[in-house]
Amino acid sequence: MNRSTSWLTSLCKALNTGRTLLREVPLSKLRSILRSKISHPARRTDPRRSTSFAYRWYRQSAERGDAVAQYHLGGLYYRGNGVPRDFDTAANWLRKAAEQEDPFAQYNLGSLYERGQGVAQNYTEAEHWYRKAAEQGHASAQYAIGRFYSSGLGVSEDLIEAYKWLALAAAQGNDDAKQLCDVLAGRLTPPEMEKTRSLVQDMDRTIASGIPNPPLSKLMNFQFSHFRL
Repeated sequence: MNRSTSWLTSLCKALNTGRTLLREVPLSKLRSILRSKISHPARRTDPRRSTSFAYRWYRQSAERGDAVAQYHLGGLYYRGNGVPRDFDTAANWLRKAAEQEDPFAQYNLGSLYERGQGVAQNYTEAEHWYRKAAEQGHASAQYAIGRFYSSGLGVSEDLIEAYKWLALAAAQGNDDAKQLCDVLAGRLTPPEMEKTRSLVQDMDRTIASGIPNPPLSKLMNFQFSHFRL
């Protein structure tokens, strides 16, 4: 039995005994195991088999409370991969993961609220979940918060606050945030720009000090990894 097979056996045992699934397996092993299983020749010729494999594992782990599995299961339902497309069910699983502080789930749940998919459209709720993700360093969520403050969507318009979040997102390479920063820079006075620089530095330090090890969902970068709503 090779090492990948032995880790896969451990994973299956975790499923069968009811132990928490994903977090008990070293991250470096988990990614290679799932990638190798999904890329098996039989699954490459029949995509339904790969999605069925992912769904089966995610579902069992999600039902036992694993936030990472809940996040990915929500993604499968949102895209309709291996299951009928169902925004309501996607929102349900994303909420479970978001309530366990998974920033990717929080961001995508915010997107559902902004768009009114699977939930009633609610910009205040969207801002709430975007903020929770943004405060964990999620660049797209930071951009979303900046958009909201720049246009008064779900919050009172505040160009300084908007620029703060947009600058944080832009610093992580978000091109949309960079463009909106340029627009706002022309609307802010020099004293206001100085204030935003101070706020950005303070928030950057706050985020950096509050982020523990990267969440597992961030490291599981394989076929069924992150989805953007």
